[in-house]
Amino acid sequence: MAFKHFSDKIGFMQINMGAHIDETLSLLEGYMKILFLKRGNVLIDFSNYHITSDTLFFVNHSQIFELKDDGELEGILLYYSRDFYCVEINDSEVACHGILYNNVYEIPSIELNEEESLSIQSIFNNIQFESENVDAANEEMLQLLLKQLIIKGTRIWKIKHNLNDNGNNQELDFVRKFSQLVEQNFKTSHHISDYADFLFVTPKNLNKKITQFGYLSPKQIVMERIILEAKRLLAHSVLTVKEIGYELGYEDDAYFVRIFTKHCGQSPLQFRKQYIALR
Repeated sequence: MAFKHFSDKIGFMQINMGAHIDETLSLLEGYMKILFLKRGNVLIDFSNYHITSDTLFFVNHSQIFELKDDGELEGILLYYSRDFYCVEINDSEVACHGILYNNVYEIPSIELNEEESLSIQSIFNNIQFESENVDAANEEMLQLLLKQLIIKGTRIWKIKHNLNDNGNNQELDFVRKFSQLVEQNFKTSHHISDYADFLFVTPKNLNKKITQFGYLSPKQIVMERIILEAKRLLAHSVLTVKEIGYELGYEDDAYFVRIFTKHCGQSPLQFRKQYIALR
C-alpha cells in the first residue's frame, strides 16, 4: 500500500495487496474519505461490501471504516480533514450534504461504468500529480480538484437514482434536508412530529415525501440512525450500556435495552461481546 501524506489536511494512497492496512487506516480516524475500489472487501458501519467492479464510496468522518486485506484489494483512497474542505459549509457549491455524506438512507456507493470510471480516475491522477508539484497555489488547486471529484460523484449518484431533472431536484432537496436534520438531531429528537415541525409539514406529508423514493418511513429512518450510533458506541467505546442510552437521549436504560433488543434481536451486551469475539 503506497501511502502519500501531503499534509495534515489531505492525503492519498494507492490500495493493493499488502500489510499494515489496519495500522494505516487507524491514523485516518476523523478524516473524510473518498474510496475508489476496483475489487476487494470493505466494511462500513457493520455492512460488508464485496466489490468486483469499479465502485466509488464516500465515507463520513464518524463512520466505521475497514478494508479487508484478503488478497483482492485494488483501489485508491483519498482522505481530507473537515478544515481543508467542509461539505456542510460548501453545500451550495457541491450539493452533496445529505447525499454523498450524512446520508441517513443508505451508505453512498456508486457503481461506475467504464466512462464514469475513467473520468473519476483522471481526477485522482490530477490530485496525485498536483501533490508532487508543490507551489504557493498547491492547496487551492487540491481543493478545486477535490470539489470537482465530489461534484462528479454527486452527478453520477443523481443519474443512478433517476434524480437528474429539475422537478425531482426539488423533492431531492427536501429529502436531503430531512437527512441533514436527522443527522443533527437524532440523539435528542426521537419523534417524527419534531422533524415535521422542522420542515413545516405535517407528519403525514413528511411520510409521503420520504417513502415516495422507496426509502423506509421517517420513523424507521430515525430509529435506524439511533441503533447505528448505539452499535458504534458499543463496538468502539468503553461506555456502559446505561451511558450509551443516556448519550442517545434515553434516561431509562431499561427502555433503551428493550428498543435495541427488539431491533437487533440481541441485547446491547450480547452485541458487544459478539463484535469483540469476531475481531
